[in-house]
Amino acid sequence: MRAIFTIISYNYLPLAWSLMDSIKQTNESDFDLFVVVADAKEEDLLSLKNEKDYKIEYLAGEEIFANEDFRLELAFKYDVTEFCTSLKPYTFLKLAEENKYDGIIYFDPDFIVYSDITNVFVKLQTKLCLVTPHYYNIEESHSGYVSEKVILFAGIFNFGFFAINPKHQNGIKLLKWWANRLSDGAYHDKIDAYHTDQKWMDYLPTYFGEDVYIIRKPGYNLAIWNLHQREIVKQDGKYLVHDIGSDKFESLSFIHFAGFDYNNLEVVHKHYLDVSSNNFPALKELMQDYRIRLEKNGFEKHITIPYKYNSFENGKPVIKFHRRLYRVSLGDKRKYLNPFSCTENSFYATLNSKKLLANNNPDKFNEQNYGSVGKKIKIINKLFNLAKSILGFEKYALFIKFLARYTRFENQYFLFKGSDTTQYINENRNQTG
Repeated sequence: MRAIFTIISYNYLPLAWSLMDSIKQTNESDFDLFVVVADAKEEDLLSLKNEKDYKIEYLAGEEIFANEDFRLELAFKYDVTEFCTSLKPYTFLKLAEENKYDGIIYFDPDFIVYSDITNVFVKLQTKLCLVTPHYYNIEESHSGYVSEKVILFAGIFNFGFFAINPKHQNGIKLLKWWANRLSDGAYHDKIDAYHTDQKWMDYLPTYFGEDVYIIRKPGYNLAIWNLHQREIVKQDGKYLVHDIGSDKFESLSFIHFAGFDYNNLEVVHKHYLDVSSNNFPALKELMQDYRIRLEKNGFEKHITIPYKYNSFENGKPVIKFHRRLYRVSLGDKRKYLNPFSCTENSFYATLNSKKLLANNNPDKFNEQNYGSVGKKIKIINKLFNLAKSILGFEKYALFIKFLARYTRFENQYFLFKGSDTTQYINENRNQTG
């Protein structure tokens, strides 16, 4: 028995449907298809049962965990991306234990499958798992659009795709290890060297050796980070991928439309505005097709649906600052049965008493969309110049070194607990004050 699943927040349903449509259109094999909606309740999913003329099983996030308190803890301390990715190993375990699958594939919702992927399941008959590296051809001087430093942080493998045989002797062992690590290590946090679920999986080849199959084929998991080494070409109506630097051409298996901007098809990725899609004609054609798929599946209708866990029960926004303070409170042995609650003695009540609530969400702002950043930086520079003049250079250098850690949200816990706390996190020493 074989299964394929994806994990989304409710507003990403059109992406999940587009992915599942592409699988059904290109594969004759009978796979069980699952969509996990992290922020939905089971009754919310009833209306989705007949949306497609093929069968999709929908699971609410609350169906993945036996422990409701633990689920709410994850949903609060993680943002939407962190929470959805933390669900992966738990979903693999649920599907494996309840349905006895001997092959399960996970795809991020922003994938489209273009050819039969039965060969992935065939490979799982002799391997523990299959992974795709961000790129696999060595270069003396890096020529990619995404820097190697970004990939070093994100991880060697891209876990937008992952396939595993849970019946392998190490299958459940691997999944339980991964789930354990993501119980408190699915943050997107460069200081702690976390990149949601995937950075952990750099350990795979070391732990499991040849049982891990690394797919080194150009048609698998094509995305902006490997476009410098792969070229999509269209021949006789079919899309092939050329492994640049060789004479190898292979069928396009699946694309990862990471950073896809529905409203701007002139760029390959919304965060890499200098990478024009016009330089990749075949890819741009597929991007246009992807937009049509999303539009048909109701992208504009669904994308504005708010993420359930971005607010407290009274509607006040939950921001990253709150999530990280909550993270520290757990280590401080404080227990809140439902951190989203606004009742007396709740996490919310303490935030409110300390004047740590927000009416708007500052997480949405960055240097690209926040006005007059240049002017504000000049003012800040003048203030720090003044601090250097007062302290002298040596003490100023020490002060800046201290600020690098002190300004972490986690080290602002004194605002929550009280100024007399000596709570201080230094990730290099694995200890707190």
